[in-house]
This record gives sequence, structure tokens and C-alpha cells, in this order.
Amino acid sequence: MTVKGRPTSSERALPGLAPHSTTKERIAALLELGLPPAELRKAIGVSDATIRNWNEQATVPREGALRALDDLRTAFVALDQAGISGSRAVQWLTSRNLGRWLRGARPIDVLRSDPLLTLAAIQDLLAPAATGAPASVVHLQVVADASSTPTAGHTMSSARKRARRRPAATR
Repeated sequence: MTVKGRPTSSERALPGLAPHSTTKERIAALLELGLPPAELRKAIGVSDATIRNWNEQATVPREGALRALDDLRTAFVALDQAGISGSRAVQWLTSRNLGRWLRGARPIDVLRSDPLLTLAAIQDLLAPAATGAPASVVHLQVVADASSTPTAGHTMSSARKRARRRPAATR
């Protein structure tokens, strides 16, 4: 997001991940940050050939893939805002997270099914409630589209329900 036409610090640091960047620029930026191609494919839910076609501009992503790619972009930008960038951001996204939001799941896996849980976990990095971080900590501002906003009756995501059903030994 820009203020009076100027890019934010995250956009300057991650130009390929700016909101207006192309699919090809986003993929290149994510790979340059150290995200393994297999994790990128899995996070977006596409094949090697599909990514190659996007890079060659032979095809364009479908809406679901575009949304998944944008969610991944948003996660990297949010982690950058939290002071976690590059390989550290990749490590955070691909490691199991024992926090209150993800409960042992890998953020990159939850991102596709419930991106708001991953963003909530990133928000906790900015101002962890357990440590009593000062209110002056910069707060992450993420605008979710209306289709992904939880409804009043929403209590638990399907990913969290699956995690609860697994026996404790496999978590």
C-alpha cells in the first residue's frame, strides 16, 4: 500500500511482491527469497508445468491460484513487517508452529485453506500477548476480502478441526 504515491518499506524491500506486481514477478521474488519450488507449487496448488506456463506468459492463473499466490505474497510482506525476511521468513512458513492459531501446523499449509489463521499467527509475532509487548508496537494491517472474512457463526477452520481429530501422538 502506498501513501501519497510512495511505496511502503515492504514494497521497497520486496519489489516483486508489491500489490501491483505481475504473476511472473511474484513467482520470481518468492523463489529469490528462498522458497523452494516444491513448496511454492504446493502452496498455490499447481504443477511445475503451470508455473512454467505462467512465467512464459503462455497462460494466466485461474482465480483460486491467483488468490493463493496473493495470500502467499501477503504472508511474506507481513513477515517482513514483523522483521522476519528472506530465509528466516521461508523457515517460519515451512516449520511447524505451536502457537495458539496454528497448533502444530505449518503456516504455509494452513495458508491455502485458511489464510487468516496464518496472518493471525504473524500478527502475534508483532505484539505477542504473552510477553506483554508495548502498545506502541506497529500493528499489521491486513485487508481481507469479504469472501475470506469469518462469519459470526464461524468457530473453527477445517484445518484446525482436522488437527483436533488427530491423535495426540501424531501432532
